[in-house]
Amino acid sequence: MNQNTKIIIISVLVISAAAVIISVFMNKPEVVLPEKAQNNLIKGITFENIGENSLFSSVKRKELEKKFGNDVLESWTPINFEDFPQDFLKEYLSDIFNISKELENPVLKEKSGKGSIKIKYPYAQKNTDIFKDIHLTFSAFTKKPLLFRISGYENENILKNLTEKFSEPEKINFQNNIYYLWKKDNSKMISQVRLDRFNKPYLFIVIYYVENIKNFFAETNTEKQKNIENIF
Repeated sequence: MNQNTKIIIISVLVISAAAVIISVFMNKPEVVLPEKAQNNLIKGITFENIGENSLFSSVKRKELEKKFGNDVLESWTPINFEDFPQDFLKEYLSDIFNISKELENPVLKEKSGKGSIKIKYPYAQKNTDIFKDIHLTFSAFTKKPLLFRISGYENENILKNLTEKFSEPEKINFQNNIYYLWKKDNSKMISQVRLDRFNKPYLFIVIYYVENIKNFFAETNTEKQKNIENIF
């Protein structure tokens, strides 16, 4: 084999390897969802008829896109519980606080990203004039909801609607900040009025599907985690 032939062969191998690497990064993994989830009596705190025992399906995903605009799948982004002070979580959501401390383990934190489905709706405000941001997190194992982050500018109207639907919340004054806490079945919801970068007030809401979250992190420590790639 002469020198020119060797150079050609090496060049072909390098180009092929580069093509494979580019293909991996250009083709984002798409989540596989059941076509339609089984109809059950919805439990817990709900958002768009999604409750703690609901299963995220392709039909539901299309419904949400129709209302909020195209979604964006955030693959493998680790789960975090950093929306509120840790001291607040420790006192009012101790289960979430304990899991948050466990997430200081980088291995578990990475697994939480690979084992979850995170979807956001960047055009929600344009399509509804109410919601500022919507971020929904589901278990890739069970397709059940784990954590919803929602914010909107209609502060008083949203609070009024939440109160009518889920009863009067517990009003908490914690370190000179006001929080509203709802509890239903195995779900908890916290809301707080915050200011955006233009000093415009908006209502920030987080729904914690506590039992689902606990089961999810128990699941990430089993052998099923080894086969997570088959879910996507």
